[in-house]
Amino acid sequence: MLNINLYDIFAFDFDGTLVDSHLAYQEKDKLYVQHFYNKNVSKDFLEHLEQHYRILFKQPYSIEYYKHLDKLFGNSCLPVKEIKTRLLWIDEHMVKPQIKIKTGAIEAMNIIKSKYPQKKFLLVTGSKKREIDYFSCNPLSALYNLLNINNFFDCIVTQDDVLEQKPSPEPYKKALELVGAPRNSSLLVFEDSVEGIMSAKANNATVVALENKHIYKDEEPVRKLSDYFFSDWKSIIKALRR
Repeated sequence: MLNINLYDIFAFDFDGTLVDSHLAYQEKDKLYVQHFYNKNVSKDFLEHLEQHYRILFKQPYSIEYYKHLDKLFGNSCLPVKEIKTRLLWIDEHMVKPQIKIKTGAIEAMNIIKSKYPQKKFLLVTGSKKREIDYFSCNPLSALYNLLNINNFFDCIVTQDDVLEQKPSPEPYKKALELVGAPRNSSLLVFEDSVEGIMSAKANNATVVALENKHIYKDEEPVRKLSDYFFSDWKSIIKALRR
């Protein structure tokens, strides 16, 4: 049984745990082509094309892929700088506003915070700082009116704050150091990925894992690595209220 009374510090992953960007970003290239070339192209076609370029250039979403889109739908002379500007615009104005909070996440966080306002709350994410800034400051963000990120968390560690990403221990270690956590502090972490769980476990954390079918068709590795496994935040809320 999950007993949050046992913990001094509560830490949360962001994407996949508190919010779900997967479905929104699946539409990114379709929105890109629609907005800048006024063409309706199937998502499947674009996914297959992107996969081809990912294999060819050994990286996701290479500039060469977007050059090819310009060859197919534009005039084949779009500068790289303009491609990057367009991608940023689509991100900020059309993709991120569609990213939703996971149902029950805010309620669960507020339940814990209301019980233990004196304890430390950490946000430890592989997202970039500008992503977190968007969700905390931009009125278009689904989180903007629901949670003041900067006030809720005592410490925020992003991709930009560490040299090594999860599954390295560094992200959670850095967060604990920033809040001055004593060595014997008990840490409860909410995560959704194998990499995140490994990072937390390397810092002696107890891990609550959430199901994420967008990442894993087989959740067994996540179940085995975590201490608690829940299908969603609603189930966690039930456990918190027992």
